[in-house]
Order: sequence, then C-alpha cells, then structure tokens
Amino acid sequence: MTKPHFTPTIITAADGYPLHSSVFIPEQPNGRTLVMGSAMGVLQQYYYNFGEYLRGLGFHVVVFDYRGVGLSAPKRMKGFEAHLHQWGELDIEAMLQYALHQLPTDNLLYSSHSVGGQVFGLAESSKHVKKVMMVASQSGYWNLWSGHHKARMWAISHIFLPGATAVAGYLPAKKLGLFEDVPKGVANQWASWIRHPEYIFREERPTLDNFKGVTAPMRLISFSDDHFAPPRTVDNLAARYSNALVERINYTPQQFGVKELGHFNYFKRGFKQYFWEDAGAWLIS
Repeated sequence: MTKPHFTPTIITAADGYPLHSSVFIPEQPNGRTLVMGSAMGVLQQYYYNFGEYLRGLGFHVVVFDYRGVGLSAPKRMKGFEAHLHQWGELDIEAMLQYALHQLPTDNLLYSSHSVGGQVFGLAESSKHVKKVMMVASQSGYWNLWSGHHKARMWAISHIFLPGATAVAGYLPAKKLGLFEDVPKGVANQWASWIRHPEYIFREERPTLDNFKGVTAPMRLISFSDDHFAPPRTVDNLAARYSNALVERINYTPQQFGVKELGHFNYFKRGFKQYFWEDAGAWLIS
C-alpha cells in the first residue's frame, strides 16, 4: 500500500478562519493543480488515496476540511457559527486562491464529491478553473427523488435536521453513525435548501452569479444506484452551470460487474481500476 505524500498546510480564508488542508506535491509536476471539494461531513483523509494517485501522475493536489468539519472544526461545536454558503464563498475560494498564488497554475482544476459541487459555483475564483470533474454532485431538492427515498429526503429536511440541531446545538452526525458532525448553521441552511425547488438558488446571494462565470469543460458523474444523488438530481445541478461545457456520465454497477457503486465508492482504492485512470487522462487532456 502506497503511503500518501502530502504537506499539512493551514490556509486562511478571507474572513481569517484557518482551514486545515493537505497539499500533495509531485516529484515530476505536469503543470496542473487540482483542488478537491469534499462531500458533506466527509474528512479530507477520505480523498488521500485519490490525491496520491493524481500526485503520481504529476498533479499538485489540495484537499481540505471545511470550517466546522474534521481538523477545521472548533473544540466545541455547540455555539459555533458557520453556514453552508461559506463553504463555497470562503473555504473553496481560499483553496482556489492558494492554488492560484502558491502552486503551478497553468491549469487550475477542480474535483468535487457531492456538496462540493453544489457550492463550487459560489466561489468567485471558480471562473479561473480550466476543468471541473464532479462526482455524485447534485441538487438536493427533496421532490427530485422518487418512492421511499423522496419520503426520506422530506423527513430529513423537515424533521431530522431541524430537530437534531435544535436539541444538540449542532448536527451530531457522528454519534448517529452518519458522517462527521457539522455546525448548526450548516445543517439548517442545508435543510432549508432541500425544502425548496430552487435549492441553493432559493437565496438572493450575489455570489450565485458566479455560477454563470464557470465556462470550463465539466464532467458530472452519477451512478444509477446512488440514493443520495440519483441521476435526475445530478442533471438538475448540471443545468445550473449554464455557461459551462457539460458532459454527463451515468455509470451502472453492471458495467463493471460489481454489486454496488453508490455514493461513496468512486474514491475508494478498490474502485481505482474502474475510475481513476480515466479521470486522470481526462484531467490531463
């Protein structure tokens, strides 16, 4: 097993908040730097193997924890103020700015998982990115789901998220066996988006105009058995990047002879043979 080679780095957002990141520096740089935007409540370490693979191809790679998550979380979550829009406007923006000014920027690239693709369009520097690859990044409006998954998304946004944060003062997701804990403001804003047909666009935020500034080629990947980001929800997000050159890919487990692809397997080492080589080739091309 190859041990990831990275440098722990604290990157400060425009409002002064310190964000803990890991910077992968290749031995033979190919002139490309990729910033990785994580899923909701997923630690940066989850993407280390993918980052190490790209490092081996010559990429500089930056992975990080959003404010309120993992190494970027406060010692006490209750009472900590953070909101989901800040993950795009400030945190992803800080990573892009770091990449633009501190790393080779001939080709600035961005890759996301789930919510990392939703809030990417809020970052002002998203317009400087040359290629974007989004994995299971979706619009989260509950009515885009079907069957019992629709009922689950309704319950999550109308009952679970508001209720859990009201009781604990934050979303105690880790105790519930879901993902890492996230701040109350993040969870409640997320819930308000899920409840609305326009999702992230329900708010009148000037930074929403940054979605229009993304003109790079974009590859949005979905999975037929992903109950967190079914293809229809990924299509909906893709349409929001209205000026980008969007390519949609939907994979099925049957294509690879595996039992499940789901929401999380793409970045696992065991699925490297199915996805990572193709991703590296596309990002380089």
